[in-house]
Amino acid sequence: MLSFLDKQIKMDSADDAESVAKQIEECPTLRTLELRGNTVGVEAGRRLAQALEMHPELERCLWSDMFTGRLKSEIPPILRSMCSAMINAHCHITELDLSDNAFGPIGTEGISQFLVSKSAYSLQVLKLNNNGLGAGGKTIAECLLKCHRNASADGHEFKLKTFVAGRNRLEDPGAKALAEAFTVLGSLEEVSIPQNGIRAAGICALARSFRSNPSLRLININDNTCTVEGALALAEVLDDLTEIEVLDLGDSLCRDDGILSISEALSEHHYKLQFVDFSGNELSAETGEAVIAQWKEVFLSRGQNVKLKMSNNCFGSQFHEVKEMAESTPIDLGESDDDEGTLSECSDEYVESEGDYEDEEEDEEEEGMQESHGGDDEGNLNDLLNSIGGLKFADTQGRD
Repeated sequence: MLSFLDKQIKMDSADDAESVAKQIEECPTLRTLELRGNTVGVEAGRRLAQALEMHPELERCLWSDMFTGRLKSEIPPILRSMCSAMINAHCHITELDLSDNAFGPIGTEGISQFLVSKSAYSLQVLKLNNNGLGAGGKTIAECLLKCHRNASADGHEFKLKTFVAGRNRLEDPGAKALAEAFTVLGSLEEVSIPQNGIRAAGICALARSFRSNPSLRLININDNTCTVEGALALAEVLDDLTEIEVLDLGDSLCRDDGILSISEALSEHHYKLQFVDFSGNELSAETGEAVIAQWKEVFLSRGQNVKLKMSNNCFGSQFHEVKEMAESTPIDLGESDDDEGTLSECSDEYVESEGDYEDEEEDEEEEGMQESHGGDDEGNLNDLLNSIGGLKFADTQGRD
């Protein structure tokens, strides 16, 4: 592994990139290249691409947060140069991480050619977290479908396992397009798409696609708007997802009927389940008590220590009664100060704020310059479980 993690190297010209390029060229066996925490310009990108062409053995490209201070118009040619180098070198890439590069929809132009190439047939992990993809999410979905078709035509199998695309404003059109791709792929183990403005129609489409991916271990749709409709669609497919380990539905407005249906769909067949997030779903005290009772009966009574987060709901004056039911269990209800009050108060607040989502998102959008936020969301299974004190899983991707 060759890492330049957080070196804060500013590479504008080819000369600026010469030292890094030389180290890449001189690396005897380069399987992993980490460039996170630096900034690469167009000419520097071309020089790095020349160095990459010397390494057909390259497998993992950890290139998150590497365009700080760059114009969005600069990023596609940089990505094209570096991705073309991998194609020309006949690399077989297993992981591509471009998270925290807010290149917007235009950024997909830089990686589209790679995503449908032979070098992407081996791709198992694709991380596009916090890129501001927007409509570009549909482009990514189309590329995944085309890669699957191309691989099949060439006698290969395209088996993407991990897809991360949180904080991208995918909304329903992007979610539906990805759902179509997921259905065809059928190989996914982790899907993490929090904070995307996805509503019930998009969630329903995704839920149907999950049925075609029975090896799913992690589903993270935190901070989207499932509503009861989307939650019921998810509940319908859970019986087929017996490998599930993490189910994150926090802040998804599933409400009482939705969460009750999902809770009831989780059974002893889900023997690998380790963590579920029902926080911020406007749950009443009665629903909270029902979920806790079900958790004790189905999981805890059998010695399956499934962690459940159910804070920031609407238990109101009954909060302490509900919390007493959860004592000495792995069920986290948070503190009374975090509770949102009565169910009617929760609903009133939602009605007032529901229309603010797009305005808030637009306020955060970059106008001219790329701004990298650094830091990862809980994109993959290892990181998410580690953050809640769960078990650490053996990484299926080799570290060099």
